[in-house]
Amino acid sequence: MSLSGILKGIERKQFQIKTHLGLENKTKDNELSFLKEQLFLKEKKCRHFLTKVRKICQYYFCENKQTEKIFCSLRKIYVEGKNEVNSLTNTLNSLQKTFQLNKKEITKMEKRIMNEVVTPLKEYLKQFKRIDKKIQECHKRRIDMDRIKENEQQINVMTKLEDFKNKYEKLRDELVFDLNHLLNNIDNSIEQMTTIMTTIFEDFYSKQYFNFSIFNNQIKYQTFNPSQLITEDKESMAHSNNIYTSISNNSSPENRQLRKKSSFCGRQIAVYPSTYSQQFKNYGNWSSLDCFHTDQINQQLKKPIPPCPSKNLFPLIQYQPPNSSKVLCLFDYYSTDILELSFKRGDMIDLLRKDGLWWFGELNGIKGYFPSNYVQIIN
Repeated sequence: MSLSGILKGIERKQFQIKTHLGLENKTKDNELSFLKEQLFLKEKKCRHFLTKVRKICQYYFCENKQTEKIFCSLRKIYVEGKNEVNSLTNTLNSLQKTFQLNKKEITKMEKRIMNEVVTPLKEYLKQFKRIDKKIQECHKRRIDMDRIKENEQQINVMTKLEDFKNKYEKLRDELVFDLNHLLNNIDNSIEQMTTIMTTIFEDFYSKQYFNFSIFNNQIKYQTFNPSQLITEDKESMAHSNNIYTSISNNSSPENRQLRKKSSFCGRQIAVYPSTYSQQFKNYGNWSSLDCFHTDQINQQLKKPIPPCPSKNLFPLIQYQPPNSSKVLCLFDYYSTDILELSFKRGDMIDLLRKDGLWWFGELNGIKGYFPSNYVQIIN
């Protein structure tokens, strides 16, 4: 900066101090002051929205990476244990392919969010910076205009005053136009970006190749010890029919009988609703439940997906075309998982596909998973 520029800046500051002390008068522009306040609020809103978008993406992508890391650890333990269960090997290999497919979808999500949300937001923030520079320049011109006005009135020379006034008013008009244009567009743009974010995640979940909810729940309760994994044993498949009891659908899930003495193994095992009996008969030996305490079993049955042995430990979700079946909700169910549906007794859910114990459907425009023994198919 030149010496003349420094002296000019000092003169501005001196005049500003005088105006603040009331010794000099300054031009007041209420319209411009109001627009500057609105600009500050909208810039804050944009930065807050951009921060939220980044946190959402970071949380989701990290969650997926953590799940993949747990799966890789399980596969490593299994390989080191040299346990030759072919069905589990096939499941682990399928899971590996599943994660590869999910990675591709996540990469698409990242690109869409970057191009359709993050980049436009950054462009708005650049516009805020450009307009802020204009505001600062306009502020300087207003001070110069007022300062020259006081000096020139004393010597009755108006030429210089008109020059400064014209410069100020020209920049001021440009600034008001730019501010109005930007402030009118920013709210609509943020609303559109929110819709884009929702669409991107909805599109991703509709193409999910794997039910992360079931996977995470089973990781939470299952002990990954290769020696406890179950082999397919014909003797262990011969279950006594008196182990399974049929329970009426009119009873509440919390009031179901949870335990019954086994006649063939001499220990307490879980008794599940009649809707699951035939499925569990095909699961094999129940010895994988040895690693669970009774309280853990009771908690698991309330949501009622029990840990599955060996080959059905990680059920894969395969895409099926939607059908017109509907199910009637027999009980209330409140979910804390983003992939699950919450519903009340008497609600009607459109059944899209059956995936083992958890079914996939749509309720009030929201798609998600729900426990199959809380509902009854009506058509």
